[in-house]
Amino acid sequence: MVLNQAIMVKPWAVNSTISIDRYGAKRDFNVTLEPRGGNRPANHKPIFVVQKHQADRAGLHWDFRLEHGGVLWSWAVPKGPSLDPADKRLAIHVEDHPIDYADFQGAIPVGYGAGQVETWDKGVWAPLGDADEDMRRGELRFMLAGRRLNGRFTLARLKRRQPSKQDAWFLIKGHDEEARDGMAARAIEKLEAVSAAFRPKAPAKKPATIVSPAPPATEVRIVTARAPKRPSVTIGDVEISHADRQLWPGITKRGLAEYWVAVADHALPILAHRPLAVLRAPDGVDKEQFFQKHAHGHMPPQIREGSTAGAPYLAIDDANGLVAMAQMSAIELHPWGASERDPTHPDRLVLDLDPGEGVTFERVIAGAHDVRDRLKRLGLISFCRTSGGKGLHVVVPLHPRADWDAARSFCRALAELMSADRPDRYVAHVKIADRRGRILIDWLRNGLGSTAIGSFCPRARSGAIVATPLAWTEVKAGLNPAAYTILTVPDRLRRQRNDPWKGFAESTQELPLLSGPAGGLSPSSRLQRPPPQDAASPVIVVARKPKRR
Repeated sequence: MVLNQAIMVKPWAVNSTISIDRYGAKRDFNVTLEPRGGNRPANHKPIFVVQKHQADRAGLHWDFRLEHGGVLWSWAVPKGPSLDPADKRLAIHVEDHPIDYADFQGAIPVGYGAGQVETWDKGVWAPLGDADEDMRRGELRFMLAGRRLNGRFTLARLKRRQPSKQDAWFLIKGHDEEARDGMAARAIEKLEAVSAAFRPKAPAKKPATIVSPAPPATEVRIVTARAPKRPSVTIGDVEISHADRQLWPGITKRGLAEYWVAVADHALPILAHRPLAVLRAPDGVDKEQFFQKHAHGHMPPQIREGSTAGAPYLAIDDANGLVAMAQMSAIELHPWGASERDPTHPDRLVLDLDPGEGVTFERVIAGAHDVRDRLKRLGLISFCRTSGGKGLHVVVPLHPRADWDAARSFCRALAELMSADRPDRYVAHVKIADRRGRILIDWLRNGLGSTAIGSFCPRARSGAIVATPLAWTEVKAGLNPAAYTILTVPDRLRRQRNDPWKGFAESTQELPLLSGPAGGLSPSSRLQRPPPQDAASPVIVVARKPKRR
């Protein structure tokens, strides 16, 4: 992997306030040649380094370091890093080191850390989330691009049993194309040594047959070599690597990319120029999955990054962006309810009908029509789609004038009204433990940075089911959401004479006003039809809950 191209990220700003006093207090710089500390230029890529340390007291271990905030976060790994996801390597969190320690090699004389240090690996790294927050939570996911270590890794903190002890973590390789069974640190060294032994010192004049040597008397661990590179294809302007990798049984990365090309004209008005979060499944939907809102170095150039009010997002502009999402195995695309042009004012609301255990799909259908009818009484048209799961979404287009606080309050009030009117059918809050037999009216998908699955997007679940826009005449008994898949939706669109969401994009309706105690959030809220003279501006009027006698 070429380091200059492996990870392209925004450089970390050097945080000079971070103290490495513990590092200095443990060392006598009149004796040791270890660096006192210094800053690197602010425009460099964040580095990682692994230093093999044969310590006099602690014994052989590997020091694993990640540059962040002007220092090297550091862990001591007794058995060294591994490329095998089955290996959970103990990593003891130690004091931060100065950045110029990454270039240190040689002997440490007497005192703390005395022994021999050599560089074992070096490269650049990028977090897969907010690095500071992930460190606080104790689960740091990241990408490495080095000479020996590449791909996804996780550092996971263990619960501390004794307050006086240092934090213990696990360093774990992720399941990706860089994973190698049996390839621990020493196995990597052995494989490289064997490769070097058979590497010809000068070009051979004639082809020669290399005969493997007899196996040594001592037991050795058999390691696997790098698999041959899988074929790639170019679709649009995007190269799809590992195009034959299966994401679902029988459906490959290439198949996902071709699906997006087939539905692009319908999907782009819903997904382009809109903040996105994505759910990725690099090794298929039955393996590890993770949400992503930040860009990192493996991001295709057709995918952009941005942020609003501290909320990060990804974005695309055209069909090449959709194909690029397939290239990075982004299965699910979750757009905000607002456009990039005006992200603080929603242009759509989503009410997610999520059935609890024991709720039939016919009741979900009835619930969607109930939501539609209530919105219609307020002067709002709405549209329906399958969620790609077991529920339905009712989507309300808006002229982007109200802010997110108003939109969220409206959706909450509506959900609580439905729950208060029919507590046997609906609940409005996830915290209610017993949802059995009832439908959750999930209003929490409406807020700055909140998302819902986008129309025409597949789900990272069995069946490659797609969230599909429906006409209200289709929302009836016999509706089978599992019938809408990557394999069937393109044909549905080809045969479709009328757009089931006709009028959605052209709608200029505005959010009704919300009035009453507590901003209309009372569970006893009641919807009232506005007076005729105000028919163009419906109002939700909130009544106080009557006192019990």
